[in-house]
Amino acid sequence: MNSFGLFHIEKSRRTALVTLVLAAAAAVVVALLARPGEPSYHGHTLSSWVKVIAPNNTQTFGPDCTAREAPDAIRPQQGVGKGSARGRS
Repeated sequence: MNSFGLFHIEKSRRTALVTLVLAAAAAVVVALLARPGEPSYHGHTLSSWVKVIAPNNTQTFGPDCTAREAPDAIRPQQGVGKGSARGRS
């Protein structure tokens, strides 16, 4: 076997290793970006609903995000966390 053939094998192994490392890094990035975010209800995040019912709240989040609806938004929804659809989100 000549040295050219040996060099080619080492180069292809190196290329395969670099490709594998880049693919693994890409998979990690995709997994991190695909994580579910903060729970929402009627288009508003859980933190928005909690702020709405805070005693000294001065923020508004729109007419459909009121303190009257907040208890429904904050209580656990049936089926959440069991792999099924999120109820009324």
